[in-house]
Amino acid sequence: KGVADPVNYGKVYSGRAFSFDGTNDYVDCGNLGLSDTSGSITAWINISASATADGIIISGCDDSSSSNAMFFYYDEPGEQLAVVGNTGNKTKGGTTGLNDGKWHHVALVSNGSAYSIYLDGVAESLTVESGSNNGDWWGDISGIDLWTIGIHDKTTDPFKGKLSNIGIWNTVLTQTQIQELYTNPEMQLPTGVSASNLKGAWMLNEGA
Repeated sequence: KGVADPVNYGKVYSGRAFSFDGTNDYVDCGNLGLSDTSGSITAWINISASATADGIIISGCDDSSSSNAMFFYYDEPGEQLAVVGNTGNKTKGGTTGLNDGKWHHVALVSNGSAYSIYLDGVAESLTVESGSNNGDWWGDISGIDLWTIGIHDKTTDPFKGKLSNIGIWNTVLTQTQIQELYTNPEMQLPTGVSASNLKGAWMLNEGA
């Protein structure tokens, strides 16, 4: 698994990415005003080989009470994908460590009652580490008014590595649609999905 250089994978990849130092770099997305109770998150990630702590991909939280939150991240030890939802429900995906310095396509999907996690187009086996896998999404959590990329609540679990082509969707992407995004890194909308379903996009491929 893993794409060592997306420039040479699928369609031409622009090569642009957010770069995070694992200390205090992040993107403040402000209040996106999302209230969906199901949906998807997709991204290309390249975790530094020296990453040894948790690192946030995307987080949404109540700015005055960061415990009211949902976040998609890589989890130490081992740097596997995981999601934490309302009241600390934690679900972890697979056993594949991702701090290998390679590009990977990742997706988190909630159908409103359970999560699925995909790595390079393949569904990961899930382990519930606390609470339950109940698919909590933005609208299930009270008071979310701050979304960030690369960190939680502007201070916690900074990402170490690179992120690109990040999308927040109000639709439940199928595995086929996720595989389309994986095999076509420049693709913005997979088959059967409209622009209105893409509620937040940081594609970083302008001018490519």
